[in-house]
Amino acid sequence: GVGRCQGAAWLRRRLPRRAPPRNLRGTTQIRLLNTVSYVSEADQMALFTYFAQSMRRVLTVRGDDFEGACGDLRDMRLEVPGMSMMRASWAAPYLALAIQMEILQAIERRDVCRAARYGKILTRKSAEAGLVDYPTAMNIKQLARKAVTHAAWEEADNCWNGDELHGLQQHISPPLCLFDDDAVMDRVKLHIEQAAAQLRESGYAVIDALLGDPWAAALPQAFKRMACEMEDRFVSGELEVTGQSHEKARGDKILWLDGLDVKHPLPSQLTQLLQKTIGAVLSSALNERGEQPPLADASGAIADSMFAIYSPSEGG
Repeated sequence: GVGRCQGAAWLRRRLPRRAPPRNLRGTTQIRLLNTVSYVSEADQMALFTYFAQSMRRVLTVRGDDFEGACGDLRDMRLEVPGMSMMRASWAAPYLALAIQMEILQAIERRDVCRAARYGKILTRKSAEAGLVDYPTAMNIKQLARKAVTHAAWEEADNCWNGDELHGLQQHISPPLCLFDDDAVMDRVKLHIEQAAAQLRESGYAVIDALLGDPWAAALPQAFKRMACEMEDRFVSGELEVTGQSHEKARGDKILWLDGLDVKHPLPSQLTQLLQKTIGAVLSSALNERGEQPPLADASGAIADSMFAIYSPSEGG
C-alpha cells in the first residue's frame, strides 16, 4: 500500500502553487480547496494518500486496461473524502504524483516492463482522459525513460505477445494532439525564445503565427463547436475579483478553461500550451544567464484561462 512513508517534504517539493481560479474566489457555499498551496501540509498528504491508494487499487483490479483504469479514477475524483467537489485541475497534481509513485515502485522492484507500461501508456491515457495535462504526462514519461537503461527501455516492448504488442502500438498512436506535432512544438519554442530576446531588448514582445497551419485553421473551428455545445455554461464577464458583472461596462460572455475537458481536446490542448509550455519556455529563456529570475514561477501566477465571446455591438 501507499502511506505516508515518502514524507511531507517530498510531497511539498512537488506540489504546484497556483493562484486561486478567479471564478471561485470568494466562494463560500461549498467546502472547496481553492488551490493546493492553500491547504495545510496534513491535508495535502491526506489528498495525496487518497489518490495514491486509489491508483494502486484501480491498477491492481484493472491490470493493463489503462483506459478502464482512467475511467475509474475519474469517478474516484468525485468521491474525495471530506469534499463536496474536487475540480479536475486540483486533482491533477496528486494524480500525477501517484503515477510517478507507481513508476518508482516498479523500478525499485526491478519490474522494467511495468515501469515501461506506466511510462509509455498510463501517462498518455491519463492525459487523454483529462486526469493530468499533456506536458506533465510527457515529463513523467521522460523520468521513466531516464530511470532505466536504453536497452531495458527498448526490451520492455518484448514483454508482450503479438496481440498485446499490437495493442500497445494502438495505445501509442493517439488521436490528433497538438503536443504530438514535433514541428509545432519546435516552432513554439523558437518563437518564445525570440520573444524573450525582444523582451530583454525593448520591454515588450509580439508573437504572430505561433502555431501555423493547419492548427491555426483547426483551433477556431474547435472553439466554435465548444461555444455551441457549452452555451449554457457561459457567464457574464467579470468586472473584478468578486465576480460582479455589468453588461453595460462589459458585454462579453466568458467560460473558464482548466485544460482538462476531454470532450473538447483541441481547446484543452491549447489551454495547456498557454498555461504550461509557453510559460516554462519563456522563463527558461529569460533566466538562461543565471540571473535572478525576472518572472514569477508560472505555476504560482497562472489561473484558469478565459474563453470570451463578444456580440458584434458589445464592448469589452
